[in-house]
Amino acid sequence: MNAITYERFNPTVNPELLPQLIRCYQDVFSTTPWSEWKTCKCCKKKWGIEQWRDIPTLRCPTCGKPLTDFWPSDVVERDIRKELSMPNATCWLALDGGNVIGFSWGYALTGIELDAKLGITCGLTEDRIAYQDEIGVAMPYRSKHIASELFKLRLGDFIAAKLFTGVVRTKTNPPSVTNLWFNRLGYKVIVHYNDTDGRVIMVRNLRSLIAEESPNIPMKYPGECCR
Repeated sequence: MNAITYERFNPTVNPELLPQLIRCYQDVFSTTPWSEWKTCKCCKKKWGIEQWRDIPTLRCPTCGKPLTDFWPSDVVERDIRKELSMPNATCWLALDGGNVIGFSWGYALTGIELDAKLGITCGLTEDRIAYQDEIGVAMPYRSKHIASELFKLRLGDFIAAKLFTGVVRTKTNPPSVTNLWFNRLGYKVIVHYNDTDGRVIMVRNLRSLIAEESPNIPMKYPGECCR
């Protein structure tokens, strides 16, 4: 492993990194705990890459239909371009020898826009909310402080843009690494989805986080999506 470097990303400024970011995104979420590698459009089931021995023919064991990528490249690219075009969007990449091995991004939303995106009423009335959308690190690089650094870089951009209310979506059934980590940072649950994943919306004042807690942010956060 080379020295890890961090680079701000925008698909119109450094587009050469976009294909790598897409592959990294697919790799991150193909593994546990998300297991979003292959899916059956008919049965709506999904498999992680660790389960490839269970589907050696890449056909659904139930209906026999061919499996497809859970995250097709064109869908990931479309979502990245859309999200990074949002107001005050910030995206940072972690690179090992020029190869993308981690990512973090977020952007500003109004309270109404936040409710629409999350599909639930959060009750936040601020005009400028920092939505902490995605953060992830490839499996071989987890528990090496990388996601913590990506989190801090994104946090600094939010503060510089005067976005002081931070919102994240996590799941609690079972409690995800993200959920436990944000709990330790003082985020509070404000809404429960009451679904099978136990998804919740958490919120925290970012100005007080960076002023009071930033030096003590845990450094072993392995990287996980905020959904």
